[in-house]
Amino acid sequence: MKDYNQFICPKTKKSLSLSIDESEGENIINGALFNDECSYPIIDNIVNLCYPKILAKEETEIIRWYENNYKTYDDYLPITFETFDVDEIAERSRMISLLDINSNDKVLETGAGTGRDSALIAKYLSEEGELHVTDIYVEILEISKK
Repeated sequence: MKDYNQFICPKTKKSLSLSIDESEGENIINGALFNDECSYPIIDNIVNLCYPKILAKEETEIIRWYENNYKTYDDYLPITFETFDVDEIAERSRMISLLDINSNDKVLETGAGTGRDSALIAKYLSEEGELHVTDIYVEILEISKK
């Protein structure tokens, strides 16, 4: 099972403890990371460490956009690369190779979206390595699990 003891509360900077309400084998279906002041839900192995709970106007607008578009986000993203006559996978792979990732590294990918880069980053990691992904819109991470 993932080591949940490594998570720190973004508000208090204190350690978080794990509470599991429902699990299947290694997977946490429903649970939380918490301390005496804060609690963050875990649903289908995805931890939502979004803080503050009430976001700024700009962030709220971003989330609203994702709510309306996240299921079709990947349908249109390749156009960006096609516009510049660049092979998407080759370009993403080139950029990721510049990170000089070692097989046992711990990698945090912020703004992971649907996981297009996550899948490429994971190829660099061994069993000892760890890949953690986050996004402002947690539901989009469901796509990255596929």
